[in-house]
Amino acid sequence: MDLATQIIMLQLQIDDCNTLIEENEWVGPNLSDIAVAHYRMRQDAQEALEDLEDWDVAIRLSIEESDHDLALSLLETDRIHNDEVLRVAEQERSALRDSEIARRAYEMQREQRDCGDVDEHQVVAGLLEELGGNETGLEEAIKNMKLEADTLACSQDDRRGQCCSCMEEMPLLMTLAAPCGDVYCRGCIRQLFQGSMTDEELFPPRCCRQNIPVEQLEHIFDQGFIQAFKERALEMATPNRTYCSHPSCARFIPPGSIIADIATCPRCNIRTCSLCKQASHEGQLCPEDRAFQMLMDVAGENGWQQCHRCRTMVELNHGCNHMTCRCGAQFCYVCAAQWKTCECPQWDEDNLLQEGQRRAARDLHQNAVPQPQAVQAAVEHVRENHGCQHPRGWNHLRREQGHNTRCELCPAPGPRNPLIFINECRVCNLRACWHCIRNRQR
Repeated sequence: MDLATQIIMLQLQIDDCNTLIEENEWVGPNLSDIAVAHYRMRQDAQEALEDLEDWDVAIRLSIEESDHDLALSLLETDRIHNDEVLRVAEQERSALRDSEIARRAYEMQREQRDCGDVDEHQVVAGLLEELGGNETGLEEAIKNMKLEADTLACSQDDRRGQCCSCMEEMPLLMTLAAPCGDVYCRGCIRQLFQGSMTDEELFPPRCCRQNIPVEQLEHIFDQGFIQAFKERALEMATPNRTYCSHPSCARFIPPGSIIADIATCPRCNIRTCSLCKQASHEGQLCPEDRAFQMLMDVAGENGWQQCHRCRTMVELNHGCNHMTCRCGAQFCYVCAAQWKTCECPQWDEDNLLQEGQRRAARDLHQNAVPQPQAVQAAVEHVRENHGCQHPRGWNHLRREQGHNTRCELCPAPGPRNPLIFINECRVCNLRACWHCIRNRQR
């Protein structure tokens, strides 16, 4: 691209910035972020234009004075310099175009809000065509549109909201409301969804026992995460899952990739038997899985039970025989049948006694032994309030007052457990952190 064309491009960019500034009346000391960005774009373009005009004058003078060596040197330097100028100018033009798309799309959405939903792809595609764009940048433009529109909307809306997780205050339009009504900031809702990908007890992401649909959050996650989340959802919903038998892969194999008990891994194409979960043995009877049989023998000796849905092995140390697996399945610990479909006793008295002892000793000093009366009272309280849904809310107990503030639902102690304070149910006396109350309970 020659120097004259570059100068014209920068002049047009400056004209575009001037038009936007005049149309939106961006004047005064309190400018929005978008207004400041346009002023900065105009300033950068003006500086680049002055540099190009200086180079143009120098080149013309050297040619007129027949100093060919100087002219060639200036032209070569000009080419290197202009490459950088062009790159910066193109970035600024792209940012300016995205900002204009965002501003106009936001205005169109606001005008048509009472008429129903607006097709974002159609809006952006039309604006891209009008502004000289192309369809290859459509998805990125939509993402930029939403970010810019949010920033623009926040600058025009002074309402504030408080995140129920981190307790930080921020513009209301930068928060998200869960189906239960609790409000999250984008950072905390992103952390919840990302945590659910590795902690099965948090999947699906939920608040107050109501699932949070990922479709409402597509504007804060990229398509790669959305796809991975949907694959994880399929994995969690699949009973008796099959994973690739190759040790270095171990990827979940979806039901659609299993034909005649042969599961083909979508990543490495290794075949796995969906019955014994070992390497495929096509044309032969399923061999005895010695490792699995050894595990079942140990489970029988120790009284462990296996989840009927995901086949995970579980051990009951205290409490009743009602088991809730991390996959969400509820079953009887005695016979492994689905909960409330068998006639097994609800309690194992030894386990119930252990739970009563643990409850009675929670706030005692280390190695202190609870009184028998306190243990018996705790046993009866647990028996009477099993299955509590915490209808009367929670009391707040502080560690500095001598209470044990360890969450009884968190899977591991971790750096935040014990906490500064803990919530205790006013009915069943369960102690749990806010994170588990909102996001871990089913």
